Amino acid sequence: MSLKPFTIAPDAPPAKQAILRSALKLFAARGIDGVTIRDVAGEAGFTNPALYKHYKSKEAMAADLFEGCYREMVGRMEMALKTELPFHEALDKYLSTLMKLFEQAPEALDFINDNLPRFWPTMPSELKTRTQVTHVRELLKQGRRTGAVTKEQSLELQVVFVMGVIGQLARMARQAGLTKSISAYRKESLAMLEKLLV
Repeated sequence: MSLKPFTIAPDAPPAKQAILRSALKLFAARGIDGVTIRDVAGEAGFTNPALYKHYKSKEAMAADLFEGCYREMVGRMEMALKTELPFHEALDKYLSTLMKLFEQAPEALDFINDNLPRFWPTMPSELKTRTQVTHVRELLKQGRRTGAVTKEQSLELQVVFVMGVIGQLARMARQAGLTKSISAYRKESLAMLEKLLV
């Protein structure tokens, strides 16, 4: 089940909330191009004209939904990194937060990942500077400053290690390739990443 903040603004009209929840469900399952305005309206229990009252087009709806989902994801990840914790605890908190997001809002994260190339060029500039790559890079730089992460390896490859572990776990979770919840692999993932990064 998707978390409400990923799909709508808390003060949005109820009809718009229903439309965006339905759009996210359909877009995540079939892709934007595989969904029509009629599909979204039907899923939400509205007519096409009711949907056009809120959005000029399917593309405008999808762009609004993408930006809202992306802002929520970035906000949660930045909250996880906000405190100055020792590297081990900071990495653990980062992994824990991201894994919980994959469990709580899989449709939203699938929608973001699948549509990043489509909407990234039109995203507000302040969001373009705050990405998962920049978050992981900052976390690893913190670890390098304190000696918890080796400087003998390329920082870029270290970013790839961290993002690769998380990304592959998420893909396997989506494809039912994990025997447990993604969060159940947090401690083991943390231990493996720390071995790679020392």
